[in-house]
Amino acid sequence: MALGAGGLIGVLTAKFDCACFPRDCYYDEEEDACFIGAPLKNASKNPYGQALPGQGFKCVPYENSKTVERGASAKTCRYESCTATDYATSVGQDLANHGLFGQIGRTDDGKGLMNCLSKGSPSNAMMLEAEFPDSTKNTPERRSQLFSSIGLKPKPDAAEQ
Repeated sequence: MALGAGGLIGVLTAKFDCACFPRDCYYDEEEDACFIGAPLKNASKNPYGQALPGQGFKCVPYENSKTVERGASAKTCRYESCTATDYATSVGQDLANHGLFGQIGRTDDGKGLMNCLSKGSPSNAMMLEAEFPDSTKNTPERRSQLFSSIGLKPKPDAAEQ
């Protein structure tokens, strides 16, 4: 029992330098598009924390029929898992040059955000892979380099005052 209590205290008091926590996927009426919200607590070190959903997810528009009045449209956004098509789509030479497939960044209509990279199919989605096709490690730093090289603009959390 002492070991269990000690483990619990360790978890409760540990400082987490690197961890992923979901953020809100929300609809901005002014922009008529979905966005990733600010951190729930501490600012992230991830320069793309508000630019992209977590790996394997998309933040897309959703119309909830339960809240829609007759003739009205209540727009919201929600997280959805990437589909097989999202992972297999070849969306440009930039990704192909890296041996990657999938959709990343804004959707074609500009309303959603996607983070659906793979080596060609859902079974080798980059969220499951230890290495990129060029045999470099799949690390946050390497993903940031990739995102920059394909023209994605970072959107880091604002520095705390």
